[in-house]
Amino acid sequence: MARHTSGCRNCVVRRVRCDERRPRCLNCEKRKIECNGPRQGALFVNKEPEDICALEKSKPRKKSTDATIEDGPIENLSCYLLAVPVSPLTPLRRGFDWANKSSPDTYLCHLRGHINERDRPWIAYCLEHHGEQPIADIAIEALAAAFYRNRYHHKASADIAAIKYGQALTALRKALESHGDGQDLFDILATSSALNRYEIVVGTVSHNWIRHAGGISRLIEVAGPEHFRTYPNKLILESNRFRIIHEAYFHRRPTYLEKKEWTDLRSDLDPISAMFAKLEDAFCVLTRVASEISNFLKDSTAEPNQQREISAKLQRLIANLDIWEETWTNRFRCGAVPKTVKGDKKAFYTDDKGLVFQSSLQYPNQRAALGLNMYRSLKITALEWEYKLEHSYPQSPPATIWDNIVEAQSLAGEICRSLHCHFDETDRWEVIAPFYLLFAAAVARRTFHPRSREAQWLCRLLNSVADRSGFEIARSIVNMHEHLWGDPDCRAGVRNVLDRDAPRRAPYMTD
Repeated sequence: MARHTSGCRNCVVRRVRCDERRPRCLNCEKRKIECNGPRQGALFVNKEPEDICALEKSKPRKKSTDATIEDGPIENLSCYLLAVPVSPLTPLRRGFDWANKSSPDTYLCHLRGHINERDRPWIAYCLEHHGEQPIADIAIEALAAAFYRNRYHHKASADIAAIKYGQALTALRKALESHGDGQDLFDILATSSALNRYEIVVGTVSHNWIRHAGGISRLIEVAGPEHFRTYPNKLILESNRFRIIHEAYFHRRPTYLEKKEWTDLRSDLDPISAMFAKLEDAFCVLTRVASEISNFLKDSTAEPNQQREISAKLQRLIANLDIWEETWTNRFRCGAVPKTVKGDKKAFYTDDKGLVFQSSLQYPNQRAALGLNMYRSLKITALEWEYKLEHSYPQSPPATIWDNIVEAQSLAGEICRSLHCHFDETDRWEVIAPFYLLFAAAVARRTFHPRSREAQWLCRLLNSVADRSGFEIARSIVNMHEHLWGDPDCRAGVRNVLDRDAPRRAPYMTD
C-alpha cells in the first residue's frame, strides 16, 4: 500500500484510482505501459492489504514473476545477490543488472561488448569470485541495497545500505594504510568503484562521486601501468578510463592516460573498441588544452605567442575529430535507415508539415549512435573553448568564430535528432549506455538558449532519465557542467552574440 501519495504519475494524470503496486500498478499493467512510480517526495511502503480489494475479486490476475522476490528476512536483503540463488527475473536481479549497465564506471566495458571472458566488467568478476575480495563484497552489498531502495521505494533498505557503506569505508581506510606490495590492488579499486556508484545511486550531494573518482584515478596512477597488463586489474582500468578523463576535465588538469605507456595497454582492441579509443585520445587532448586555456585566461602577463600556440593545438584537435567523423560515418551509414518523426509542438520547432526536423538516421547499431553523439559533444566543447580563447583579447574576434558558433548549433541539433530517434524506445534502456547520451545531452543543452524549446526538451529528458533509472546521474552531469561554465575563473565572461532584434532561432552561444 502507499502512504503520502495519490498514486503513480500515469494514474494521477488520468485521474483514476491507483492500487500503487510495484513495479507496475494494475492500471498500467492493463494498458501495457511503463509505470513511472509516485511523484517526487512520495513513499511506497511494501505492505500487503489485509483484505483483497474489490477490483482484484472481480478480475483476478495471474501472479507475475517480475513482481515477486525470493522469501527471506528483510535484514538480509542486501545479501540476496551474493548469498541466495536469485531468479534472473526477480526485481533485485533485474535492478542490479540495470545499475551495472547504467553507471559511469562500467559503460565502456558494455560498449565494447562481451566478446570473450576478459571483456566482462569488474563487477561480474567480483560476483563470480565472491569471497576473494572481502572489502569489495561489502561495498557491492551496500550498492545493491541502495539501488533497491531507490528503484523500488523500499525505505528499510536505506538503513542497510548506510551501514554497509560505513563498513566498506572503514575497511577501505585500513586497507589503504596497510597496502604495500600491490597484492590487494584489485580489491581496493573495486571497492572504490562500488562506493563511487553508491554515491551516484544515493545522490544526496550531486558531486560526492567526484571524491571517489579522484581517489580511483590517483590509485591507478600510483600503481603504474605494469599492474594493469593482466586481468582482473585490467578490467578496472578499462571500465574507468573515460571517467578518469572526465574527472581530470572537471578539475582542469591534464590526465596521465594520454601518455604512451598507458595507451599501449589497448593493443588488443576490436575495431569498434578502437573507434572509442580514438575518442578517448581526443578527450585527453581536449582536457590538456582546456587546462592550458584556463591557466592562460588567469595569467595577466601571458604573451600573444602562447595564445597562438594554444589555438593551433585546438585547430589540430578539431581537424582530427573531423577525420574521425569522415572515417566512421561512412561505415555507420551502411546500416542506417532514415526515420521521420512526427513532432510534438512542446518539444521542438516544427516545420510547415508539422514534423520535428526533416529526417534523421536511425542506426541499428546502438554503439554507432553513441560514438557519433560523443564526437559531436567533444567538437562542440572544443568550439566553445576556441570561442573563449579568441575573446580573451580586446581586439575584434576573427570572422571564423561566427562560423564556429553556427557549427556548434548545428551539431547540437544533430544530437537532439539522435536522442529523439534512439532515446525514446524504453525497451532498449537495458542494452545501451545512458552515460554517453547524457553527456551529449548536457553539452547540447548548454549550447542552446535556456528558454529555447530544444533546451527545455533536453531538460525534461534528463529529468526523466533520473526518474526512470532511480539515479541522480542525469542531474549530477547537468550540475557539474553548469558549475564548470559558471566559474568566473574559468571563463572569459558571458557574451550574447545576438542583437536584441535578432530572430529567436538565430545561432548564439552562452556559457
